[in-house]
Amino acid sequence: MRERVNEYPEWQQARGLSLQRRASSEYALEIFITWAVREHQTYDWRAIGATRLRSFLVYLQKEHRAGRPLAPATVSQWFIAVQLFFRWLHERGHILHDPGASVPPPKVESNLPRVLNETEMKRLIESPDIRTALGLRDRALMETLYATGIRHRECWKLDLYDVSLRARRLMVRAGKGGKDRIAPLTENAAYWIERYLCEARAELAASCFKKKPPPTQSLWLARTGYRLSYPMYEQIIKGYARELGLKINVHGFRHCCATHLLRGGASIRHIQLLLGHSDIQTTTIYTELEISDLQTAVAKLD
Repeated sequence: MRERVNEYPEWQQARGLSLQRRASSEYALEIFITWAVREHQTYDWRAIGATRLRSFLVYLQKEHRAGRPLAPATVSQWFIAVQLFFRWLHERGHILHDPGASVPPPKVESNLPRVLNETEMKRLIESPDIRTALGLRDRALMETLYATGIRHRECWKLDLYDVSLRARRLMVRAGKGGKDRIAPLTENAAYWIERYLCEARAELAASCFKKKPPPTQSLWLARTGYRLSYPMYEQIIKGYARELGLKINVHGFRHCCATHLLRGGASIRHIQLLLGHSDIQTTTIYTELEISDLQTAVAKLD
């Protein structure tokens, strides 16, 4: 069984799926294989039918973690990962029938993301101490996230040559699905990026730490002079938010960007292009947020 599992990540990588997505699939398949061997002594993918898949879904929902059930979103994510693997086996002729085709994935109630309003976002973005190099970096970073709605990983990968201040554009390279796109910068975001580049980045690059970092094209630098690490983005954002009594993470900037644009009259199609959504149905969650706001407003009149 594991031979096919070892081939699958290579195919996923060739399709441009992220490392995180591939790792999640491998983990879900490992759980499935362990369950199939333990419960049914099954060692061949051809022996798995729709009934076994339904049993596996019940196992995830009720038994996989004794005493504390898995979150519905986690159950759905792992089960769909297994279904997609069976579809891949069928398309390549490794199995005659796809057992997952007749098993509907579990439904998950979508929880609308909580977004800060414009006043709260302004307070958050303006909270860093811009008299310091780190504060100026953090101000420019948050201005960029809010102006462009780029993803956490997209922001982390930015290099100097991805920014065009004169044209007020940001090149997002190999975004979700491996696609490139251009995100326009607001005048305000371009201003703070320029200040960061002129006043703070050189100071961070010339780190006072004993181990001097090699020259780097990375846009966002840590105090060590190296590229700002992926987890630090969350720590920075949550740190400022906590001081203000707010709750938001890096991805929350993406939600706020889209929601505030929609409130301002932007077209849903334009927001789709800005966020890099391949399917406009993904973008329509922000129209649901607007309806939720409307319901809240109406309730106050009751």
